[in-house]
Formats: sequence, structure tokens, C-alpha cells
Amino acid sequence: MFNNNNNNNNNNNNNFLSMKIVSQIVPFILSTVQKYQIDDSHAIGHAFEVLRHSHLNWKQSSLIYPSLLEQRDVIYTSALVHDMCDNKYVDEKIGLTAIQNYLYQYTHLTNPEINAVSSIISTMSYSKVKNTGFPDLGDYQMAYHIVRESDLLAAYDVDRSIIYNLYKIDSNIDTCINNANHLFKTRVWKHLDDSLFTTTYSLGVAQTLVDESYKQMDTWREIYPSTISTITSGYDLSK
Repeated sequence: MFNNNNNNNNNNNNNFLSMKIVSQIVPFILSTVQKYQIDDSHAIGHAFEVLRHSHLNWKQSSLIYPSLLEQRDVIYTSALVHDMCDNKYVDEKIGLTAIQNYLYQYTHLTNPEINAVSSIISTMSYSKVKNTGFPDLGDYQMAYHIVRESDLLAAYDVDRSIIYNLYKIDSNIDTCINNANHLFKTRVWKHLDDSLFTTTYSLGVAQTLVDESYKQMDTWREIYPSTISTITSGYDLSK
């Protein structure tokens, strides 16, 4: 009975800390989004989507890798702030330094945990993985894959790709739909074939999201039947 109470107390403390880290980081995201005019495709809504997938993956993966139980806040933090140093909006070094300074000052994360967050978010982008492969992050390797794959899962949203194009590339909706279609054909729908998913959770969810994204694209074809072609430049959300 004594041990059970201790376990319950530990679980309650862990749950409190997980809520605490999210509440500590949200103000930073909001201020950074405003400062650098980060559009809806990479702002707080996207951060929450990546956090949701990261949480679900963490729950499942921690049954196989118990060490992940101690890395939850690193995973949550990385999921939330990963785009606050995205070079599409801010110089990566400047953004990363701002993240580190905030985490040191306003969160309960330790120095090693902040270093782990920095390593994860600075190496997880699609383009970096395609160019150099997966980094070796030692004890945080699985945490890295959980966050990286959660970001890839969020990329299956066709509307998000169109929104990014509208804000950053061209205000012509026809062009944006075309660009999104090209991106999905040449990259997003190839994530599974390119072996970019390693965890059981992501492999299970990805195919469902592929099917949903096909339906999304079909809907845009119905709305703009003469718009979607295969001859487009394409813009990658994950660069």
C-alpha cells in the first residue's frame, strides 16, 4: 500500500510538471510568432498538432523504451518550439539562441535537457535528414524520432500546405493549390517509401493520414477542377 501511494504521488507530480512545461512555453511561442510574423501553417496550431502526435507516440513508445518516461518534457518542449527557429521565418542561429535563453530562464528544464532540445530541433527537418541522414543523439535518439516523425505526420494536411503558399509564396490560390499538389506527389506521399518513419505509432498513423490527404486533394480538385497540374515548382514545408 505504501508503494502504491508513492507511485500515485510520482504520477501526480509528473502530470503536474507536464502541464507546467506547456504553460511555460506557450507565451514564448505566441511572442515569437508575432515578432517574426510566422503564419498559421507554422504557428501555435501546428505546434499543438506536433505536440499531440508526440504525446501519443511517447505514451506508446515508452512501453518499449522505459527511459522515455524521463524524457517527456524534452519531447514536449521540442514539439512545441521546433519551428521557432525555422529559417523560413528567422535566422536559425538567432532563433535557436532565443529558444535556449528562454528555456534557461523560464522553465524547469536542466542544462542537459535544454541541450537535448537544441540538438533535436536543429537536426529534425526534412531537408537535413535527406541531406545528412539521422544524427546520433545517444540517449535521446528515440525522443528525436518521436518529435521528428510527429512533424512529418502534421505535413499530411493539404490545407496547411496551401496556407503556407498563400502567406509566403504567392497570393494566387490557383498557384498555391498547384504547389501543394506537387509537394504531396513528390515528397509527402513518399515519406513511407523513403523510410522516414521508424516508430510503431507513426507507421500506424501515417497510412491513415495518407488516405485522408488524398481525399483532401480530391476535394480541392472538385473546387478547382482545372487548376491542379503536375508542372509546378512545389514548396516544402519541412525545409
